[in-house]
Amino acid sequence: MTVVAALEGALLGGQEPERDTPRLFAPLDVAEFLLMPAQSAKYAGIKVGTVAPGNPARGHPKIQGTYWHCVRQASAVHGGGDVMGGHRGSWLRP
Repeated sequence: MTVVAALEGALLGGQEPERDTPRLFAPLDVAEFLLMPAQSAKYAGIKVGTVAPGNPARGHPKIQGTYWHCVRQASAVHGGGDVMGGHRGSWLRP
């Protein structure tokens, strides 16, 4: 299944991204964390990103992140804990 097909299926199935919890920002000394929780009827997870404006001068992406699939059964807040891999600046652009 492609990402486009998965998103289309979720949206047609009643997923409403605008109802997710707002993004949370947590400042660090040289960057900030960006926390983006999300849930559906079946799953819940959080995308954790960092925004570091000085990183490009050091040869690193300005924005990096990882998605953590925390809950496999959202109705019972049960199971999970799968890290879905790092996305080094590819999922969010400045």
